[in-house]
Amino acid sequence: MEEVLHDQREDEDSNRHRYRSFERLGLLTANALASSGHNVYASMRVTSGHDAQQVAEMLRFAKDESLELRPIELDVLSQESVDNEIANIMWEQGRIDVVIHNAEHVIFGPAEAFTPGRLAELYDINVLSTQRVNRAVLPAAPPREQ
Repeated sequence: MEEVLHDQREDEDSNRHRYRSFERLGLLTANALASSGHNVYASMRVTSGHDAQQVAEMLRFAKDESLELRPIELDVLSQESVDNEIANIMWEQGRIDVVIHNAEHVIFGPAEAFTPGRLAELYDINVLSTQRVNRAVLPAAPPREQ
């Protein structure tokens, strides 16, 4: 349940639109990078349920265009999930050159309208998740050329 100070129905519609926009941005980015010849692993917390359509669209695009584009299930809130999927990618590819973070949740309204628990969840998604992924990837990243 979202803690809001104004019409909840309007917020749900607006937040759903924003959420879908972020999903769409991730899909478009993955497609563009794969189309440019990169091996792309597009992660999402769950590849079934509401993401199943996006996964199917991505797989269809990859097949039609003969691209290296793979949707994978990776929960950025779980260190175990991050470590396992990064290890799988490293085993398959031998390196990871670029990571693009697109997992984010946004809230609108005065901070006092949200519980400390809700703000902690947002911090975990928006800040700690990037730290989990970066710490898993960076030790295996190729050395930077000077």
